Amino acid sequence: MNNINYRGPYMPTPASQQIFVQGIEAAKAYQIPYGMNAVILWDTEKDLFYVKQLDSMGRPYIAKICSYTDYVEPEPEPAPVQNVDTAKFITKEYLDQVLSQLFVGEKGRIVRDESAQ
Repeated sequence: MNNINYRGPYMPTPASQQIFVQGIEAAKAYQIPYGMNAVILWDTEKDLFYVKQLDSMGRPYIAKICSYTDYVEPEPEPAPVQNVDTAKFITKEYLDQVLSQLFVGEKGRIVRDESAQ
């Protein structure tokens, strides 16, 4: 006997196989293979796909019609700027002035704290 892979009308299609139809009428006419509850049907005429399912009585119906487009990653939103009271901050110039006064020792030499190293 020949080993022929026959895929009759009642054999389920593999999950990885895409099924193409020409328009909504062809999607409505498509028969869901035995043993399957739902299929995705890709439209060859428009950027649409149809989800066809069986209801609780086993009758097929188009559950969803979806369009697809290219996905574009949205730009991240910048962190919101908080209202900060800058009156409590000092400027770099003022800090340099205060530090230079603190670390000037005898005869105008700069004194360093060796314990901080």
